[in-house]
Amino acid sequence: KYCRSLPPLTEFIHDLYSKTTSKRSSYRGGLPCAVKLFTLIYLLRLKSKLPDNAKGGPDTPYRLFLAAVLTSSKYLSETGTGLTSTHLSALTNSVYTPKDINRMERSFLGLIRYDLWVTVW
Repeated sequence: KYCRSLPPLTEFIHDLYSKTTSKRSSYRGGLPCAVKLFTLIYLLRLKSKLPDNAKGGPDTPYRLFLAAVLTSSKYLSETGTGLTSTHLSALTNSVYTPKDINRMERSFLGLIRYDLWVTVW
């Protein structure tokens, strides 16, 4: 269902980041570098926790990316200004509903075992 309307993953990521810096976006400042960095850390953390033979559907990389961005944004938000599932849904042109994104986030948190703390070493 979703894959027909999804561009290549790199284009999807670029488009999402571009939309957060658009003047029409309600998230005008763009995603902070820390959110982008935590997104990568969380995805690497996930990769290290999954078995080597783990398989997903064709849109699994998109779902994992969205869940990692949302989790990072919420974790780093000090004033309640982090992304929401509704906002993220709009950034994907409603390819995924807020309900879909909420499910992705819960699943992602379970997969990384709620291991959100990042230290500088």
